[in-house]
Amino acid sequence: MTPPRRRARVLVVDDDPAIRELLEATFGHDEAEVSTAEDIEAALGALEATPPDVVLLDLDLPGALQGRDLLAHLRGRPGAPPCIVVSGSPDATEEELRAAGAQALFRKPFRPLALLDAVEAALRAGAPDRPPGRARGARS
Repeated sequence: MTPPRRRARVLVVDDDPAIRELLEATFGHDEAEVSTAEDIEAALGALEATPPDVVLLDLDLPGALQGRDLLAHLRGRPGAPPCIVVSGSPDATEEELRAAGAQALFRKPFRPLALLDAVEAALRAGAPDRPPGRARGARS
């Protein structure tokens, strides 16, 4: 008998409570374990407590540390989760963020289903031992 596949763990780092709630509902509905953080300090704690499979990261956050700081922190670390930037920052380019370690850039406002697909691709690319197929519940 094949053991059940564990649910994907998603960490959402955004200072906007509405975005956190939207992403928590979107990914929770698609059978992921979702944790949230409103700033980098809370994100670092969440990364230690329950390492996620993927991080959804805003760039402009309250406090001294910003989203780019978390990208730099994770870049090159063995076992670091892929990061997808979800930001309204007009000065961020996809090329710059990919060079900094981001898997992709989604500008706010974004399409949740497109983000779901990007997370699925990141999970497949970041975890070769993960069985192929949808990282979320099947959509009919």
